[in-house]
Amino acid sequence: MRLLPVAFVLALAAANAQQDPRATILGQVTDTSGAVVPGALVRAVNKDTGVAITSSTNDQGNYEIPFLLPGRYTLEAEMSGFKRWSQANIELRTADRVRIDVRLEVGALTEAVEVTSEAPVLENVTATLSQVISSRQASDLPLRGGSLAWLYLLTPGVVLPSLPAGGPWNIDQASDASAAGAGRRSFDYNVDGVSNNSYGGRTAFVPPPDMVQEIRVETTSYDAAVGHTAGGSINISLKSGTNALHGTAAASLAKGPMVTRNFFLNRFIFDPRTGPITPEKIKNNTPVDRWWRYSFSAGGPVFIPHLYNGKNRTFWMFGFQAHDRAQPVSSLQSVPTEAQRKGDFSALLALGPQYQIYDPFTTQPSGARFVRQPLPSNIIPASRIPPAAMTILKYFPAPNTAGTPDGLQNYSVATDKSQVLHQPVARIDHVFSERHRFFGRYSHSDFKGKFDNYVKGSNVRGRTRGRPHRGVALDDVVVLNPSMVLDVRYGFTWFQELQSFTNIGWDLSEFGFPSSLIAMLDPKGVSFPQINVSGLLQLGNDGGFRQVNYSHSLLGLLSWMHQDHALRLGADLRLLFENRKDYGNVSPRMNFDPTYTRGPFDNSPAAPAGQGLASLLFGIPSGGWVDLNDSRAEKSGFYSLFVQDDWRVHRNFTLNLGLRWEFESPIVERFNRTTLDFDFLTPNPVEPQARAQYARSPIPEIPPEAFRTIGGVTFAGQGGLPRRLRDPYYRALMPRIGFAWQLAPKTVLRGGYGLFFGLLGADFSDVSQPGFNQRTDIVASLDGGVTYVATIPNPFPSGLQKPQGAAGGLTTFVGRSPGFFARDGRRPYTQRWSFTLQFEPLRSTLFELGYIGSRSVKQRVSTEFNPIPARFLSTSPVRDQATIDFLSAAVANPFVGIPAFAGSAFYAGRTTSRSQLLRPYPHFTSLNTGLPAGASWYNALTARFERRLRGGFQAQAVYTWSKTMEALTYLNDTDSRLHQVASDLDRPHRFVATAIYELPFGRGKPIAGKASGFWNHLIGGWQVQAIYTGQSGPPLAFGNIIYTGRFHDLRRPYPTPDLWFNTEGFERDPRRQLASNIRTFPARLSQVRADGINLWDLGAFKNFSLREGTRLQLRAEAEGAFNHPNFNPPNTTPTSTLFGTVSATQTGEGERRLFVGLKLMF
Repeated sequence: MRLLPVAFVLALAAANAQQDPRATILGQVTDTSGAVVPGALVRAVNKDTGVAITSSTNDQGNYEIPFLLPGRYTLEAEMSGFKRWSQANIELRTADRVRIDVRLEVGALTEAVEVTSEAPVLENVTATLSQVISSRQASDLPLRGGSLAWLYLLTPGVVLPSLPAGGPWNIDQASDASAAGAGRRSFDYNVDGVSNNSYGGRTAFVPPPDMVQEIRVETTSYDAAVGHTAGGSINISLKSGTNALHGTAAASLAKGPMVTRNFFLNRFIFDPRTGPITPEKIKNNTPVDRWWRYSFSAGGPVFIPHLYNGKNRTFWMFGFQAHDRAQPVSSLQSVPTEAQRKGDFSALLALGPQYQIYDPFTTQPSGARFVRQPLPSNIIPASRIPPAAMTILKYFPAPNTAGTPDGLQNYSVATDKSQVLHQPVARIDHVFSERHRFFGRYSHSDFKGKFDNYVKGSNVRGRTRGRPHRGVALDDVVVLNPSMVLDVRYGFTWFQELQSFTNIGWDLSEFGFPSSLIAMLDPKGVSFPQINVSGLLQLGNDGGFRQVNYSHSLLGLLSWMHQDHALRLGADLRLLFENRKDYGNVSPRMNFDPTYTRGPFDNSPAAPAGQGLASLLFGIPSGGWVDLNDSRAEKSGFYSLFVQDDWRVHRNFTLNLGLRWEFESPIVERFNRTTLDFDFLTPNPVEPQARAQYARSPIPEIPPEAFRTIGGVTFAGQGGLPRRLRDPYYRALMPRIGFAWQLAPKTVLRGGYGLFFGLLGADFSDVSQPGFNQRTDIVASLDGGVTYVATIPNPFPSGLQKPQGAAGGLTTFVGRSPGFFARDGRRPYTQRWSFTLQFEPLRSTLFELGYIGSRSVKQRVSTEFNPIPARFLSTSPVRDQATIDFLSAAVANPFVGIPAFAGSAFYAGRTTSRSQLLRPYPHFTSLNTGLPAGASWYNALTARFERRLRGGFQAQAVYTWSKTMEALTYLNDTDSRLHQVASDLDRPHRFVATAIYELPFGRGKPIAGKASGFWNHLIGGWQVQAIYTGQSGPPLAFGNIIYTGRFHDLRRPYPTPDLWFNTEGFERDPRRQLASNIRTFPARLSQVRADGINLWDLGAFKNFSLREGTRLQLRAEAEGAFNHPNFNPPNTTPTSTLFGTVSATQTGEGERRLFVGLKLMF
C-alpha cells in the first residue's frame, strides 16, 4: 500500500519539471550522547501566519518538512522524556533546503530549551549554484525601468547582452540573459512553481515588485526536478497574506529635466556645424520623457464579519502595478537633400568618381555583361522624374543637420513612443489542517504601445503593439504520513502578442496602384507601402502579426524521507499551443538600390550613396514584393519523469543524486499547413521542360545531359508522410550528481556534474509554410535593364500569385528559397560541472569562490544545401574581377515561362546568372535548414560576497571572469568544418554589486539614538541603496573584408564615438571589395570589442513614522546616476563613411533618469 502514492505520482503530469519555489527544513534529532531519537515530533511554525506544519523522525532520527512558504519560522521538537526544544527566527528563502539538526536534553516536556542561533548561511545540503533575491531588495533597490528582471543579473555566470530599455513590459530584454554559457534566452521562468513562459524562451510577465517574496536564480542545478531548459531557471515566489493586514501604495514620476538627453542629441545641439544654439533647437531635440509608475499591494486573513474568521487558516494577497510612459527616442537618420529631391547629385560627384550615377535607360548588352552610360553631371532632369516618385519623395522629412559629406546622417529626430501597462495579481492560501493546504493565484497583464515613428508630423511610419497575458496557478499539498508529502500543481498560461501599424487603411490609390491589385490585398493589413531606399530612412512598416500562445501544465511531486535519504519523485506533462498570423508586406514593398544605376557594368561596385535614391527618382523599383499569407496553428507536448535523492552519507557530507528523463513531442501543425522536409532524390516535375530549354543554350560547365532539377519540398500529412515535423527522440536521459562537504563549521566545499537538454518544441520552433504563404516578387526588367516592365504605379504587371497550399507538391516555391525541416529530432544538450568553496568569515556573511564549466553540443546550425561549388569561387586575397564577372555573367534562363515559377524572377527573366545554374539545385535560390551539428563551450571563475540584512545593512557582490567560444556557423557555405570563434555572448569580465543601508542616525540608532521631535525627523529614517553593473563589451563582427594589419593593432587605448578602433589597414575602396570568394577573415574578433556596461543606479529614501506600523516613504531613485553613456557597437563596414564610428547608445535614451515619489507602508 505504501507504493500506491508513488504510482499515483508517476502517473501524473505537469508543467516543466520546475524547481518548487517553497523551502524545506530537514535534519536529524539526537540526544546529548549522539544517539538518534525515532518518533520525535517536529513542527515548523510560520511567524507571520501562525500556520504550523508537523512531521516526525524516522528510525534513523531523520525528519523533513517540505513545501514551506518562504519566510521566518520557529522550529519545535518534542519527545516524551526530553525537554521541549525550539529555535526561532529561521529564515527560509525560495527553494532553500536548510539542514537544522536538533539535540534533545533529558527532562520533562514542561521544560524548554530555546536555541538562539540563526538559519545557516552556508549551503551544506545541495551543490546547486544559485542566488536568492529578497523582497527587501525587490522593493528597495533602484530597479532599472521598475522591472524585476534587472535583479536576475545579480547571479554569477549570468550575462546580459546589452543594457535593457523600457519597463516590465519589455519581456524581450527581460528574457535575453544567458546562464553559464547556455546562450540567449536560456532560462526557464516560473512563478509560484508554475510555468511563466510565453514563446521563444521569453517570460510571459514580470510581477509587481511589491508582490514578490523572493526570487531564486539558478544557473547550474543538480536537482533532477529542474528541467525544460539547457540553461538556468528563475523562480519567483509571490507573497501570501498573513494574520495581520499589511500593504503598500506608491507612486513615482520621472519627467522633463529629471531625464537627461541622449548623448548624441546633446552633441547635435552643441555642435557648431549643426547651427547656432537656440531655444528652438534645444526644444526640437529634447524629447519629453514622462513616466508615471503606480503600485498597490495588500494582504491579510480572510475575514467576513459574523461569518468567517480566516486567521491562522485562510489568507488573501492582492497586488497591482501600472506604468504610463511617453518614452523619448532619438535617432540619426539619412534623408534626401534638397538638391537630390530635384535630381541633382552633382555634389556627390565632386567627392570622387565612385559616386558616379549611371543612367538605367542606357543599358545595353556587352558580351555576357550589361553596360550603362554615366548620367551627365550626376543630374536627373526634372522631366524624367515620374509623378509617382515625387509622391513618395514628399513623405521624406527635410534634412535638419549637415551630416556627412556625402549627405548621410543629416536628419536628427527626437520622437517618443507611448507605453502603458496594467497588471493586477491575486493569490489566496488556505490551510485545511496541518496535513493539508492549498493555494491559488491569478495573474493578469495588459500592455499597449505605439512606437517607431521617425517622421514627425506624419504617420507614414509607426507601429502599435499589444501584449495581454492571463495566468492561473493551483497547488495542493497533502501529508500522506510523517515521511511522505504529496504536491499536485496545475498551471495555465495564456499570452497574446499583436503588432499593427498607425497607418492601417491608407489609400493606396495615391501611388497609382491599379484597383485590381488593391482588391487582392487583405484590408486588415493595408498600410503605407514600405519604401526602402539604400542608405536612407525607411518609410512604411512591415511585420504585422497576431499571435496567441497558451499552455496547460500539471505536476505531481512526492517527497519521501526514507532512512538517510530525502527522496523526491515526480512526473510532469505540458501541452503547448501556438496560433499565429504573419501579415508580412500586405501593401507593396518597394526596394530602390543600385542594381540599375551602377556602372559602367551591371556588376560594378555600388556607390557609397546616391544610386539607390536615383533609382527611385527614375521610377524603377529594383525589387520588392507583396505577401498573401495563411495562419498557422502549432502544438507540441513535453513529458518528464524524475527521481532525486539527497543522501546524507555522513553528518558533514551530503550527496545529491538525480536522474531525469524527458520527451518532447515534435511540432504538429493542426491543419498540416507546413512543409516537412526536402526530397533530395526525386526529379522535380519542372525538369523535362527546363532541360529542354537549357539544351538550347547550355553553359560550358554543365553539359545538357548533366543538367538536372532534382528535388523539392514535401508536406506534412501528404502522400503518407507523417504530420510531425521531426522524428521523436526518446533518449533524453539526464544524470545529475552533486555533493556538499562541510570541511569545517564555517567552510563548505561543493561540486557537481549534470546533463541538461534544450528544446525544439512549439515554444522554440515554428513551422515553415511555403505554398500557404505566397510572395509575389517585383521583377523590374526581363532583360537585365535594357527595358523595364515594373514601375512604381504598376509594380506587378502580371498580377499576384495566390497561395495554393500543398497542391504544388515538389514544384512549390521553385525559383525561391523554401524552408523545410531536417527530420533529425536529436535535441541539443549541455554538460555542466562546477566546484565552489564557501566561507562564513563573519556572522550573516558569505564568501564564495567557484568554477563553472560547460560544453553544449547538437545545437542547430544553419546549413546551406545549395551553395555555389567551391571550385568556382576565388581564393585570391584581393578582389578577383574575372571570377566575379564569370559567376555573374548573364546566361540563358532555362526556367523562363514555366508556370510553376510564376511570381518569381525566374518566370519572366530571359536571362539568369551563371552562378545560379552552377548550384546543385538550380531551380531554387537557396536551400537552408538547421542541423544538430553545432557546439559551444564556457569556462568561468566566480567570486560571490553576500551580507544578509543585519544592523540595517545588506550587500551583495558578484564577479565573473569567463570565456565563451562557439562553433555555430560556417564561414563559407561550402565549408565542411564549422567556424570556431568567440561567441557574441563572450563577456570576459562582469561585476555587479548591490547595497542597502539604513543610516545609523536618529531614534533607536547608534548615533543620536535618543533624538526626538524635530531633530529625529531631520536626521532619522534615512536609507540609501545602490546597484553597480560593469561588464565587458562583445567582440566586434566584421564582414567579408580585406585587412592587411595585425589584429591586436585594432584596439585603441581610448576609444571614442568618432573613432572606436584603428581603421588603418582596411581596404575601404568599394571598387576593390571582395566578392564571389572563399572567405578567410574571421566572423568576430575578440581583440577589439564594442562598449560594455558601466552603470550606477542609486536611491535615497526618507522614512516618516505616521503611527505604529505605518510609514510614509519619500523616495528618489536615479537610474544611470552619473549619466555615463553606454554605446552601441561601431560601424564595421569599411566602405561606409561612418566606418569605425558609433552613432547610437544601447538604449537610445538619456542615460540618467530621476524618479521621485511617495510610498505608504502599513
